[in-house]
Amino acid sequence: MNWKIFLCLAGFGTFASVAPQASYAEVTGMATFTRFSFSLIDLDPNDGVSPSFTMTLPSYSVGAANYLGNSGTPHLNDWLQGPGVAIIDDASGKAQSSYDGITASSSVTVYDASPMFRSDASVQWKFTLSPHTSLTLSGYGTVDSSRMGKVEAGGYVQLYAAYYVSSSDPFSQPYIYDDLNTLYGDHQSREMNITFASDDAQINGYLGFSATASGQDWSPVATPVPEPSTHAMLICGLISLACAVRRKAQSVVVNKDVASSHATFLNSSY
Repeated sequence: MNWKIFLCLAGFGTFASVAPQASYAEVTGMATFTRFSFSLIDLDPNDGVSPSFTMTLPSYSVGAANYLGNSGTPHLNDWLQGPGVAIIDDASGKAQSSYDGITASSSVTVYDASPMFRSDASVQWKFTLSPHTSLTLSGYGTVDSSRMGKVEAGGYVQLYAAYYVSSSDPFSQPYIYDDLNTLYGDHQSREMNITFASDDAQINGYLGFSATASGQDWSPVATPVPEPSTHAMLICGLISLACAVRRKAQSVVVNKDVASSHATFLNSSY
């Protein structure tokens, strides 16, 4: 086999084997909340009531899911109603959340052509706060995000509380919170806190914290980007093919000239 034709075939063979190995954008998003604590201040030391604060009926939500076509309905999901680890991990991305009794953590990893991935870890309690008492809730939150082209991932952390001001008015329920939210490739980390107080009567409500991460590719059509070596092998193959075709054409022309000369010689001999 002609060496140029061999090189041509080798070039295209290498291109065919390399082409599916595309270079994908990979981005991650992360959120954590830890060091949850509280402190009390007696606003009326002379009322004869010692400040008190109780938390009861904890509820947990630790979940991970992906959503195909932004339908709002999970395609795959893993959900726990207690401490533990939930995870979704496949070729299109990864979502993981966990709560171990101290830290709530969520993370996602998405690529080109990924559907939406989301992970959530949240904890909530019902609470009762004594009269004339100020309550401060605190914790430490961290969020991180990254972006590459149309592929984005980010994190969100919230510390919150809601309580009933009046038992006769179901709409008298203030909602207070402190949060961290990040997107487009930045990082935030700080101490978080909220403070509220009761008046002449005890107050009841719910409080908690959550850590959420999400990400997806927002491109209308995500196309893999070939590696530079793929382009090089393709060019090499095309050049080799052109050389082989040109050599073939030149060979045909030479053979025609030889045949014509030979015929002329034979005619002149007779």
